[in-house]
Amino acid sequence: GDEIVFKVAADGFLYNMVRIMTGTLVAVAQGRIAPDEIPDVINSCDRQRAGMTAPAEGLYLNNVVY
Repeated sequence: GDEIVFKVAADGFLYNMVRIMTGTLVAVAQGRIAPDEIPDVINSCDRQRAGMTAPAEGLYLNNVVY
């Protein structure tokens, strides 16, 4: 269907980090970024190479563990 589920776990997050990762993975799914390009995108430290920042609608915090 129209639902995409990403589960992300970390000990900390940067501002918009999950939204950027989500937008980048959607771009991969749409064929705009090749999956094997992802390491280069990350290592380049060039935000312009990543996907769009996904809108906040539909994204939610499910669980916090201390």
